[in-house]
Order: sequence, then structure tokens, then C-alpha cells
Amino acid sequence: LYLLFYVMSTTNAERNPTNWRILFLLCLFVMFAHTVSSYLEELLFKSLDFTQASFMNLYMCILYLLFYVVFATIKLDKSTTCRLVLHFQRNQYFDIIFVSMLYVGTNTVSKAALNYVSVPMQMVFKSCKLVAVMLSSGLILGKRYSWQEYTVAGMLVAGMAFFTYGDRQVTNGSSGESEDSSRADQIMLTGIIWLMIALCCDSFLGNLQERVQKSGAVANELELMYLQSIVGIIALLVVTLATGELQSAIALCSDDGRVLTALTAWAVFNQAGIVVLLRVIGEFSAVMAALVALLRKLLGLAVSYALFPKAFTSAHGIGTFLVLGAGLAHALLPKKPRAAASPPPASHAPLSPSLSPSLSSATSPVMRSAAPGGGGGGGRRGGGASGGSRRE
Repeated sequence: LYLLFYVMSTTNAERNPTNWRILFLLCLFVMFAHTVSSYLEELLFKSLDFTQASFMNLYMCILYLLFYVVFATIKLDKSTTCRLVLHFQRNQYFDIIFVSMLYVGTNTVSKAALNYVSVPMQMVFKSCKLVAVMLSSGLILGKRYSWQEYTVAGMLVAGMAFFTYGDRQVTNGSSGESEDSSRADQIMLTGIIWLMIALCCDSFLGNLQERVQKSGAVANELELMYLQSIVGIIALLVVTLATGELQSAIALCSDDGRVLTALTAWAVFNQAGIVVLLRVIGEFSAVMAALVALLRKLLGLAVSYALFPKAFTSAHGIGTFLVLGAGLAHALLPKKPRAAASPPPASHAPLSPSLSPSLSSATSPVMRSAAPGGGGGGGRRGGGASGGSRRE
């Protein structure tokens, strides 16, 4: 909370007391929603014997689709664009389908890893997305990073290693025999591979989502999530029907009402937290959103160890400190300024204010009068020396 107030006090756009209260409430809700969803996630996979990760994401996509349809129909927020029917160009279909499939695949693989590793380990690995982003950008785009960013990436890798070692110590200590320890190592390795695949997919997802938004296919993040939910429902229905997850999950929900209740609450809190976090990013700053994400992960870890008792070794403590410290350092690193766009050549300048409204409002009165039809002697063909200089 101190870090949140520190950033708020150093941002001129957020000195308004009303904005302070709004931001404080939004941040509290994001932390509360994601902490509750993390608790329900662990309750489902570790206490209620729920294993159907694909059905879990299918259910979440269905609930978000219903939420979006209701929101777009009622239109409580007039300033937010929420269209039910979207029109695309032919070259946009591939990007939309690809980013939706990647979104669904990332979430499904990340949830499937909970069948092999603990929820705290999943949280720690998901916090290390920066490492996968830096690797993919460096190998594919040849992008270079500062020594501070490489230091942050090194801290994240070390934190993952320490936390994994701590979980292995706990698992092998409870297994006892060497055969059981070897089997436990294989199970953990399977979960780590799933988490690595999810990290790699997630590193590409953000850039692809930004590409879809810049193409004009969607107006905002809500519409993008709407599209992802539609494609996700179709894909996950096929997958769950083919693997039998749909039938087994429906049978489990009908036999145990706690599973359906926890699943519904998880989907609602998860989606609500994402939507509110998007508002924090849009109305305040990405740094604030990063700090809120760090705090919610810290709260999620604390709730996991408090409500689902498990051993917490020194390796867990070092790993948690390195990962959260690296996330905080990266959030507070000075961002590189974007290069200013060069002005267009004079030969390509607009000829009329009616063709370029921004030119009409941004230029001086003398230049506006020099445009055809802009008033004064510039619009006349034979207006003497004054008119000739204005035409020039």
C-alpha cells in the first residue's frame, strides 16, 4: 500500500483526491478479486479433485460472453464501445483466430500444470513472463536490453530455481523411498514443462493482441476478450468433447455442488479482476498496474500458505524475494522514450482543412487563411500582390 501511495503522490495526473479514492478502490478490488480466484483455484485442484483444465477455461469463456452481451445490451457505460456484431477485413481473420487460439491455449496449459505442481509454484513461474519475452524478442527481433533488464531477468531465473528446489525438497521429504522420490520428480518436471510452454505462448500473446488492436479490428480490450471468448468456446468445445473432459466435468459438477459453486465464483472473480485491472492501466499508468499485480501475487502466496498449510523452506523464501523484488525493480525502471514521429514532407501536405481537421485546428490563423476557401484574399485568383503571396 505504501508503494501505491508513493507512485500516486509522484504522478501529477493523480493528485486529484477523487482520483486517489477511485484508484485506491480499484486497486483494492483487483487484489481482492485475484486473491479470491487464486484461493478458489487451489481449492478446486487440491481439495475437490477437479482436474479438467480445458473445461475450466471453457466455463470462464461462456460466463464472460454472457457478461459482455448483458453489458453491451444495457450499455451502462456510454463512454465504452461494446459492439455485439463486429466487421473485419479478410486479412484480419487469421490474426484474430490465431491470437484467440493462443490465448485459450496459454490459459489451458497453465491450469493443466496444477495437476503436477503446487499453486505457489505456478504463481512464481507466471510472474517470470519477462524472461520469455526477452528471449523471444532477442532471438527473433534482435532486440537489445540494458544491463538493468538483464539483471532483473537473472533475478527471475534465480528465483524460479530456488522456489523449484524448495518444492522438490518438500516433495522428496514426504515421499520417503527413492522410487517415490523419482516418480515425484517426474511429476514435477512435467508440470514445469507445462509452465514453460505457457510462458513461451504468453510472451507472444501480448504483441499479437496489440497487433490486432492496432489493425482496427476491435475498439478496446473488452471487445478483444469478447472475440477471444467466442473462438475459445468453439475450440474448447471440440477439445473437451474429444477428450471426454466435458462429460466428466459435468458429471463431477452435478454430483458435487461445491465444485460448480467454486468454479462459478472463480470465473466471476477472475474476469472481474482482469476488467478492473485494464481500467487501471487505461486511466492511470502501467507502473501502477504492475505494482498492483505484484501485491496481488504476494497476497495470493500468503493466502495459499495460510489456508492450505504446506512447508515453507528457506529456498521458498529466497525464491519469493528474488521474483517479487525483480518484478518491483522492473516496474520502477525508467522507460525508454519513444522516438517522435517526423513531420510529413511539404509536398504531401493537405490542401484543404476539410481534408485534415487536425491541420485546421493546429495551424496558425495566417496558415488557415492561406488555404483555399479559408477566407481573406487567398481564395481569389486575381487578388493582387497580397493574394499572390498568400497563394504561395
